[in-house]
Amino acid sequence: MHKKTALILTIALMVVLSNVIGHHTASEPTGPTTFKSRELNMLEQEKSKLEDEGKEIPEEPLRKIEWETAYSRFLASEMKKREQEIRQIEEMRAAAPKDEKGNPILPEPEFPEVQPEPYQEAGQVGDREYAESFFPRYYTYKYEFTSAIIASYDVLVSGIDRDDANRSFIIRINNAAKRDEPGREQFDFEGAGVIRFVKLIDDRVAIFRYDGDREGFFDLAENKAEFRPYDSDE
Repeated sequence: MHKKTALILTIALMVVLSNVIGHHTASEPTGPTTFKSRELNMLEQEKSKLEDEGKEIPEEPLRKIEWETAYSRFLASEMKKREQEIRQIEEMRAAAPKDEKGNPILPEPEFPEVQPEPYQEAGQVGDREYAESFFPRYYTYKYEFTSAIIASYDVLVSGIDRDDANRSFIIRINNAAKRDEPGREQFDFEGAGVIRFVKLIDDRVAIFRYDGDREGFFDLAENKAEFRPYDSDE
């Protein structure tokens, strides 16, 4: 790949990430260290209202607040990483020698093989807003996301194609993919209805519900979905 082309692609990726970050932090002017998701703000306001009225707080909102707090910490960490990457690219461009037109002459980026850190949130399951957080906003124009689940090195996201309600999908985001492997892969299904992830088993098998309350699973080791109940003895 041409050196300039490789760097342009890298910078374009950072710009997309920065746009996603901007979307998430728009309502939180103090920055990502104090970031709270929209859902967490709403839940905390409702909790405060019940406390002011002297009413008992149900267990379900408290459980959601705990989950959304962990989710907000996860987003804050990801935002900080992206901001550091963007800053490094900007500093590299500023320090690079210039050609006759004043454009920076940039070396081809080096991407060493680095073992990624596992997600601390492995096992967490989220709904539409959580699933949308893994993609640029324009993805939601074509896809209606319904759920997401995190394994140590993978994220599985489910949804429905907005152009074909009979077509559902699962997208696997593989954080540990090798250079010759796809980092993102989509699996399409006809007639399965809405797919919602419910739990993770042994950091390998993601159980989901589909077509109402039928059970299926996604096997990360086999990289495929099965529309039948999971049998741990197999």
